[in-house]
Amino acid sequence: MRLTPAGRAAVTTLRVEGSATAELIGIFFQGVSQQPVNQLACGQIRYGRWKNDLHQVGEDVVISRRATDAFEIHSHGGRVAQDSIIQSLGSLGVRPVEWQDWAATHTLPPLQVAARVALATTRTEVTAQILIDQLNGALQEALDGVRVSIEMGHLREADEALQDLQAYEPVGRALTQPFRVAVAGPPNAGKSSLINRMLGFERAIVSDQPGTTRDLLTFETAYDGWPIVLTDTAGLRESKNALEHAGIELALSYEDSVDLVLLVFDITEPNLPLMDHLRERHPDALVAYNKIDLVESDQSTVFHGEPISALTGFGIEPLWQHLLQALVPSIPPPGAAVPYLPEQAAGIHQARLAIHNKQPDQASQSILDIIG
Repeated sequence: MRLTPAGRAAVTTLRVEGSATAELIGIFFQGVSQQPVNQLACGQIRYGRWKNDLHQVGEDVVISRRATDAFEIHSHGGRVAQDSIIQSLGSLGVRPVEWQDWAATHTLPPLQVAARVALATTRTEVTAQILIDQLNGALQEALDGVRVSIEMGHLREADEALQDLQAYEPVGRALTQPFRVAVAGPPNAGKSSLINRMLGFERAIVSDQPGTTRDLLTFETAYDGWPIVLTDTAGLRESKNALEHAGIELALSYEDSVDLVLLVFDITEPNLPLMDHLRERHPDALVAYNKIDLVESDQSTVFHGEPISALTGFGIEPLWQHLLQALVPSIPPPGAAVPYLPEQAAGIHQARLAIHNKQPDQASQSILDIIG
């Protein structure tokens, strides 16, 4: 099992387990001290070389006995050395195992295993801390409390606890996957320029020609510790150009699946019918009026939305704050229980539905299905 994440590293680590592990490693490991591998005590480490085959000496490695039947092998960074060791052990029947599968079979509670796996994919310190709270038992404790309430017949209390958990479902989704925000609006409203300003450096294609963005261009960032993907979409307007029309259809389809739509309009060229249409299509959208630097101050009060200037940076910080407020209306306090996987959210929904239908046994089973 590889313990080192994918990517470049100075040292990589493999864990090998099984009743014959010491004997198998002893076949390939040639230690400087000449001490047999099966004589190492737990916690001892030895430096030596790993034979690529039975006749040649290969990579420098350090081995460490972690338990009676478990060793760690530390080698130079990169996959070549690791793959060579795995292949040599595989030639004697050792089977590679993904670390997620290993964690699931080592007598850990399923929710703890799930939290550990999620921690490997989270992106920021803020989201990692919330997952650490779940790893330490916050969600487990909350669900155990719900089960007790159901078994005691306190269904209203159980339902209120589940409702509290549901309130954090949007936050929970962002612990393993970034929030998705579609930046939409008419052509040439300054969407790409706005994304560049929000990112702090130029990445999106900027052009004064309408219809420039025909594909979905995504950019990952973080604000105040929350991972967010901004997607630059095609300008929305009537078009007979087949390629542009395809880009618009792609944009509309994507906008229906994201966590938030940020509508961007050019305040210097207000197209009221189109504005009204887009706001009706996305009633929960955050609306920004760009190019505020080009109009008189009293004109900016005509429209309801965030006045901004992608050129000067005016209004960008308030826009970020409103965007985050829309995505995370309630930040979990330290130690709060937060469901972070789709199956957990689905189980909570099913439990509440069963409670409302006066089916306590089914509600309890739904909670058990989450806990595992």
